[in-house]
Amino acid sequence: GNTGWRDSPLVEAALAGDLCVLDGIHRLRPDGLASLHQLLLDGEATLHDGTRLLRAGHFDALRERLGLTAQQLADSCSVRRVHPSFRVVALAQPPSPTDRWLSSDLLPLFAWHELPPIGEGEMADWLPALCPAPQP
Repeated sequence: GNTGWRDSPLVEAALAGDLCVLDGIHRLRPDGLASLHQLLLDGEATLHDGTRLLRAGHFDALRERLGLTAQQLADSCSVRRVHPSFRVVALAQPPSPTDRWLSSDLLPLFAWHELPPIGEGEMADWLPALCPAPQP
């Protein structure tokens, strides 16, 4: 049979310049996080179907050098432009002595901040402000 590929939400966010929230990255295997390395650090990636994502500056220089439109470059060379506004926010539990998921290889991928746990009372105060009830 034939294999069909479609863009993941992460790739869609990269192409559209959206914010992608990766929630629970501490649950991923180290090789799963490592696969994000090139996209997060360099703004470029090679997908499983052979498509190449290039950061905006590299893509634009290549497009001008070849004299092609963005669509022609995507169709003929399987090269697509990562939008310069693309950002990633990753959420995780902090590393612990039994779960040391944040290795020295992964540390450069993220500017990270450890936040104290939120109590139930504080959460009860935040939720109505963050998610107001829908208006009829």
